[in-house]
Amino acid sequence: MNTSPTIAKFAAALLDVQSRNPVNPHDEFPIIKQVARLSYSPKTNGTPFARFMSRIAYGASECWYWIGGISDLGYGRVGKGEHVAAHRASWTHFRGPIPEGMKVLHKCDLRCCVNPDHLFLGTQAENVADMFAKGRNRTTPQPGESNAMSVLTAVQVSQMRQIRKRTNLSHKKIAGLFNVSTMTAFRAITGQSWKKIS
Repeated sequence: MNTSPTIAKFAAALLDVQSRNPVNPHDEFPIIKQVARLSYSPKTNGTPFARFMSRIAYGASECWYWIGGISDLGYGRVGKGEHVAAHRASWTHFRGPIPEGMKVLHKCDLRCCVNPDHLFLGTQAENVADMFAKGRNRTTPQPGESNAMSVLTAVQVSQMRQIRKRTNLSHKKIAGLFNVSTMTAFRAITGQSWKKIS
């Protein structure tokens, strides 16, 4: 596959996102992840720390983007079989053991971020209180990118719709370009989700 148009597309999108001040990591991560997929070659040997660090990409924001496996909820995953959340692994690597019953929470609210400076320990009750304080609870409707469960940005949804319109590429192939499920792409392209994006 000729990746030149793809690289040019991602470079333009990244330049647009990184020219904003401050850079929004929720906008930057999906593009960084797509770029990383073009040349991603994680270490499969070496120390656990070296393997961990090989799965991180950096952008203009202060977040460290996990580009290894991602769970359905958007958290990074480490290991085979029984996975460990990547942000918990980061805490262990940089800060030490996690006390029993404690959660590792994000200050930045980007689930795939593993920057130890963006993490803090808290109880489940504190996690829920933080979620409500930031308006991320499911009972408060959060459309588009403000929804913590969102795996796409408004820019990506617009790009997906333009690709479909211009090329009539299948929903499955478009989903592959943006590394999302076919159903996510279908709902975004047909307007079942992201209704306010043209």
